[in-house]
Amino acid sequence: MVFHGPSTITYLFFII
Repeated sequence: MVFHGPSTITYLFFII
């Protein structure tokens, strides 16, 4: 799931 905005950064950080 890819979101447009800061959510994408948080999602990537959560995966890592």
